[in-house]
Amino acid sequence: MTKVVSKVKGWLAIIETIGAMTTEESSFAFTEEGIVFKSMDPSHHEAVNFLWKKENMASYEISQANEIIGFRVDDFKSILKRFDKAGDVEVVKYDGQGVLQLHQGQKTFEMILVHAEHLEEVPDRVKAELEYKFELEFDVLKDVVGDMKIAGDYIRLEVKNGGLYFTGGNDSENHKANRDSGIRIAADDGSTMISIEYVADFISTISQYATKGSFEFGNDKPLQGLFDIEGIGSVRFFIAPKVK
Repeated sequence: MTKVVSKVKGWLAIIETIGAMTTEESSFAFTEEGIVFKSMDPSHHEAVNFLWKKENMASYEISQANEIIGFRVDDFKSILKRFDKAGDVEVVKYDGQGVLQLHQGQKTFEMILVHAEHLEEVPDRVKAELEYKFELEFDVLKDVVGDMKIAGDYIRLEVKNGGLYFTGGNDSENHKANRDSGIRIAADDGSTMISIEYVADFISTISQYATKGSFEFGNDKPLQGLFDIEGIGSVRFFIAPKVK
């Protein structure tokens, strides 16, 4: 039997982040270090990588290392929302059974698992060199995305003359929105373009659990982000560039 006692907030943060990628099913693994989440959306434009270390849990007992747990995102999220977000939840997996049991106080739910042979092949970080690095509060980034959505379906992150700028538009170039971030980056000029469709729900979800993120991108390369959930760990996510 595997039994883990940990924060409801931690489970919700990662499951909702995975759900924001329009992923219907995902998986995680109970490992000797902790719980590993690696998930990618069906189109391979977004990915999440997270290790919830066992030191950041109230209790962590596993009977089988590297056991893969497949689940439906909406099912897991619906159950977690019935618990006190500030409290702990006991998660139990009995050997040989395709059910995950979740317990808090007088409430117990059983969630039917789905078949999963392995975790998604999501790297710890983007292998390509990312030249541009900055930090930004998620509330500010949500506001930026809101501005860019008015103009179209993409957002361009551009470093020009030592400054970071956001530009929104669409393929027909009918509308544009521009915003100076006020952030200075000492690097050569360059930019990357990502789809509003992929970033909007992602950022909106993350901002419920973290106040600030660290970001990296390169010229025509992915956007890589890192945010901390207090007392739980750091979640890394990736958004692929939009093809011009």
